[in-house]
Amino acid sequence: MAGSLRVEQVDWDHPDACDLRQQQRIDIAALYERVDSEPGTIPTAGDMTCFCVAYQDGQPVGCGGLRRLDHDSAELKRMFVTKAARGKGAAIAILDFLERTSLRLGMHRLLLETGDKLMEAYRFYTRNGYKVIPNFGYYQGVDTSICMEKLLVDESIDVDHK
Repeated sequence: MAGSLRVEQVDWDHPDACDLRQQQRIDIAALYERVDSEPGTIPTAGDMTCFCVAYQDGQPVGCGGLRRLDHDSAELKRMFVTKAARGKGAAIAILDFLERTSLRLGMHRLLLETGDKLMEAYRFYTRNGYKVIPNFGYYQGVDTSICMEKLLVDESIDVDHK
């Protein structure tokens, strides 16, 4: 039986958030054989709209954030789940938290960039309704980037009501 899983919003500089982002950078550096493979502007506390950490049985196991791009759009940044916690629901819990937060903040379009060697991430996003789009912003012309988007629908709105 899986233990308790919760996702909570934290400051960008929260120690658990910093540790998880560092683990992510190490994993990506190993795949791409270079220390920094960030093709765009590196996120900071000043430009992140929301950042969250997932806790499984009280231990930090994943993270992710939103960076507002414009009035209606945000970019998913630093989505990561530790290897030991993968396949146990943390990634979907983080994504759900970020999608709900995005809607609450009035952003109905989520974009993301993932690497061409991160096929688990690509499959995860595809399963969750994200579609490949032409590379946007900083990722234009970056051959190792795969960009995706999802248009969010606020399910609390009654679309049949006239």
